[in-house]
Formats: sequence, structure tokens, C-alpha cells
Amino acid sequence: MKKLLDLGIFKLLVCCFVVVGQSTGCFGQIVTSSSKKLSQSGGLRSGKILSYIENELIYFTPATVDKASDRFIYVIDLNGLKQDSISIQDKKRKGIGLAHVVQFAVSGKSLVILSSDLIYFYRRVGRSFVFERSIKNTYSFSGMERLGNNFLLYVCYPFHPLDQKETNVWAKLDLSKQEIVDVHFPEIDNTKFGNLVNSWVSTCEGTIAHASSSEYKVIFYDENYLRVDSIVMNSDTLFRVDMDFLEQFDLRSKTGISKFMESDAQKLTRIRKVFLLDNNQLAVLSKLSKDLSPPYGKARLDVWEKNPDGWKLKSQVLGDDMYRDGEVYNEQHVFLGNLYQNVFDLKISNGQIYSVSFPYYPKVITEGFDRGKDIDSYFKDSTGFYYGL
Repeated sequence: MKKLLDLGIFKLLVCCFVVVGQSTGCFGQIVTSSSKKLSQSGGLRSGKILSYIENELIYFTPATVDKASDRFIYVIDLNGLKQDSISIQDKKRKGIGLAHVVQFAVSGKSLVILSSDLIYFYRRVGRSFVFERSIKNTYSFSGMERLGNNFLLYVCYPFHPLDQKETNVWAKLDLSKQEIVDVHFPEIDNTKFGNLVNSWVSTCEGTIAHASSSEYKVIFYDENYLRVDSIVMNSDTLFRVDMDFLEQFDLRSKTGISKFMESDAQKLTRIRKVFLLDNNQLAVLSKLSKDLSPPYGKARLDVWEKNPDGWKLKSQVLGDDMYRDGEVYNEQHVFLGNLYQNVFDLKISNGQIYSVSFPYYPKVITEGFDRGKDIDSYFKDSTGFYYGL
């Protein structure tokens, strides 16, 4: 059967996820034994790990470090075999330093690092990335995806008007000029849901997929932001969100956001994330309302495939968003927690989704899940981090 998507388990350092035909496939993982070499090279520790894939290599680095000297970009290949580490060299207090990294990307000898305030450019020299310059992150962009020869920057967040008026913005990052160009305000506006877990933009080569979160709709654009295709599933009435319902919440206060999150979890079924696996395959991850979701289904994963007649729904599975005590976990019972949350920085290559995290958690297959037995006991005698693919 044709491989559509990989479904993996919770907290692998490098994990890929697989749905085969109409059923879920095996958990894919390769565990390597030399992770201590990587962890001793710099500030690799437990916490969010950001990644980028280019030319069959996975580059990864922690979002935060304790010391600037601990800034490294680590490299492994997609088989978990080739290993390397490249230091990040700042100049006279210019560079990323101890700032939190939002996203990064590698293109040839260039390294781009996105922070909340600035965008940093580095050039590889030997075994180091050396700082060149930085520019202002003009719209507080929080996402960065490869788009043709450049990168797509995007943000969708309900900023306070005194902080930033523009809440839903795209732009391109021109690598040759090291400048932000072609600012665009997309037609789909999910700002009302911008405080919640989301990933509504995904790219592949020169195509952008952008999902609505208030209805089941995905619009495809080319590099010039021109609309070229769409998926609209009006027959699924679960996804019709009454936007007037949102007006009762003050989304600029902690209390209002908290109440909205409770109502959202209880009542709304929405698209949470999209993954453009390649130009002919798209995965749509949705959160289901508590009012409607069955015992094994807080999340739903739809896989679409494009053929000469247009986009067709190829598979649809329900899954858990977290491990639940006493539940059976095997290749038939789907666990979608890796995709569901924003804990993992998910990247796509060759039609598969990869995630990087420390530490490596063991693969759990059990007739009755017990966190103490299946997860916690694994670390009692562990003296270092391990990673898996």
C-alpha cells in the first residue's frame, strides 16, 4: 500500500509519523547509541528543540541555552547515522547570544535565525556559522517556511493594538538581499484563534497551503500569493464555527482567554494544523469538541491526495491527544499527541513529518498504559540523553 504519512510516538528526538492506506502503520524509529558525543558538544538539554531539513540532513538546536558559547547547530542524516556539530559565532555582542530562538533555517552556507525582535544572518566558515548582520523582525513574525529560493515569514496573533496593529501578515525573506520583501495580508484570518495551538500555514517548493480554522477550508497559493487551488468540505457540518460566539470573550485578558479556551475545548471542532507533505498530499489535523468526540477521538487526522479530478479524501482516523492510564497502545490504537500539541517543531521531508526532542522516550506498546512503568522507570538508571529516528 502507498505510504501517505508516518504516525510516531511521543517524544522521540527525531521521529517520523505513518498512515498506510486506511489504517495506521508501524511506529518508525532508529535509536542511536552515541548521543553523548552530541550532548557534550554544547548546550543540548531537555527542552524545546528546533529543527530544519535540507538535502537529507536534519539540523537542530535548542530554543534556549544557558551560555552563548553553548550555541551549536547539530546535524544528523535521516538514517540517524552521520553526526556533526557547528558552532554559532557572534561578533562583539552582535548576534543571537542568549535570546530565545523562534525558528531557524539553513540554506547552503547560510544560516537564518528568527527571534521575536530580530532576524539574524550567519555565513558558514569551516565548522562555524559566523554572524553577518541582523534586521528588525518588523511584524513579529513567528513562523518561517521555505518558499522557492526564499522563505515565507508569517504571523497570526491577536496583538494588543498598542503593541502591533497588524495581526495576520505574510512576507518573504529574500536571502540574497537579506531583506523582508513582498508583505501580504492573506484572505483567511484566524486571528481570533491565534492564542491557541495552531499551525495553519505549510509550504512545499513554491506552493503555500493555508487553512481556515472556522470552517473546513484550505486554500493553495503560488509564490506570488496567487490562489491556485482549494479544498472545501461543506458536507462536514462539525466545522461550522459561529464567529459571533467569539465576541463574548475578551481575548486581551487572561480571564477572557481562559474562558475562551474552556468553551473552545467543549464546543468547537476546528482545523488545528495542516501539513503539505508534497505537492499532491496534504494532512489536516483537527481538534474535536468534547461534546462530540468519542472515547478514542479528541483529534482527527484527514489525509488528502490530489489526482487529475482534484483533491480526494484518502483516509481519516481518530486518535488520542495524550497517553491515558489503562489504555491499550499498539499499531491499531492511534496516538496523535506528537502532532496535536506545539511541544514539537514538526518538519516535512519526502512526504514524512519529522520531530526533534530531548530526551528520547521509549516506544510504548502496552495492553494497559502505566506512566510509572512505561515511561518514568526508563530514566531511573539513565546517565545521558538518547535520541531516536
